[in-house]
Amino acid sequence: MTETTQVAGKMRAVAALVVAADGALTDGRPTLDGQVSARVARPDRTGLELARAAGWPVLVVGGDESAGLANWCAAAGVECVAPCADPLAAVGAFAQQHGLQADQVAYLGADLGDLPAMAACGLSAAPADGALWVRREAALVLALPGGAGAERVLECRDLVAPAVQAWFSAGGRAGGEWLPTWAESVSGQGAKIGFRR
Repeated sequence: MTETTQVAGKMRAVAALVVAADGALTDGRPTLDGQVSARVARPDRTGLELARAAGWPVLVVGGDESAGLANWCAAAGVECVAPCADPLAAVGAFAQQHGLQADQVAYLGADLGDLPAMAACGLSAAPADGALWVRREAALVLALPGGAGAERVLECRDLVAPAVQAWFSAGGRAGGEWLPTWAESVSGQGAKIGFRR
């Protein structure tokens, strides 16, 4: 991704994350019989969980009603609106519910229907394989397809260490003893720009 000082400044204002399920969180590729596959990479779920561990509300919006998506979001501890015919209205309601201004919300979208919501949010982002016009309008285009890109925004807010610590603690995960040394090494990384996701 190409990151400018202006984009880094927008990242530092982020306090909530909205992700479009179709094309941004999942590949959403329909098969010839009309069925839609919804593959989600494990690191993307971890990214959303880290955002939650940092105290951010996270919303996933999906174009189709899917029990699988709703269950996946519930397991990840994030909110879900599916089906969502109007992402812009969903973002407005989400921000109001959490007492946030639009410039505190990051929106990761991939398709044309995401453009109004992206324009209304403080930080708009798109995956590398998002629709051409979406990538042109996004303030930040990720280096990889799909995914949330939440880790880099956490870096800009210098929230990596506390989020990772909370993630390890909440999940009862082993191996957190290395965390203090690692946290010291990543402290202040958010001031740097030009990172690739």
